[in-house]
Amino acid sequence: MIKKILLSASLLPAIATGTYALPVLADDITVINENWAEVGNGVFVVASTGGNSADGGSGGSGGSGGSVVDSDDDNTGGNGGSGGNGGLGGHILTGNASAGAGVLNVVNTNETEIDDCACDDNHHHDAWDEILVLNGNSGSVGNGVLVAGDTGANGSGGGSGGSGGDGGSVVDSDDDNTGGNGGSTGGNGGWGGGVTTGYATAGASIANVVNTNVTRILH
Repeated sequence: MIKKILLSASLLPAIATGTYALPVLADDITVINENWAEVGNGVFVVASTGGNSADGGSGGSGGSGGSVVDSDDDNTGGNGGSGGNGGLGGHILTGNASAGAGVLNVVNTNETEIDDCACDDNHHHDAWDEILVLNGNSGSVGNGVLVAGDTGANGSGGGSGGSGGDGGSVVDSDDDNTGGNGGSTGGNGGWGGGVTTGYATAGASIANVVNTNVTRILH
């Protein structure tokens, strides 16, 4: 007499851990475990303290000097104004940035236990013809991981100085009229600011345990 116990993929989930304890009640025992699984993981981890800006402001331009229009002799156009100074850059201080991900896949685990101590008095150990355990596993596992840590792309440029204003012009006037001077100086550029970033740490870990079969026959 042969008893067959079939644990097929239609009865078990593709990703599962099962334990089956079977008493010995026949001369021959056959246990069949069948599994199939397909697992795909995609992990994207980014930690960033960058992308900061501490630029100084630009200085304003000096105003233009007044013009001489339809005037008599000996008139002078106004002088242009001086350019303004650029503003000072600020300061940026960032903290630390950290990101992490962990993936654990346990796929297709079969544990079969046959307890021959459950026999009745009419069945003896030496009467067994066969104990057959068949494990069939198939698994496809794919992992994709992208990890990035960034503290860059920061800017701390000083502001631009303003330009001097234009001197006044002379239009349709008599002799000896003079246009004004341009602005004496352009403004000074501002000092750049400072950027201090913390640490950017990113990490990922993946563990795959695929197709594990454990068979125990207890005496």
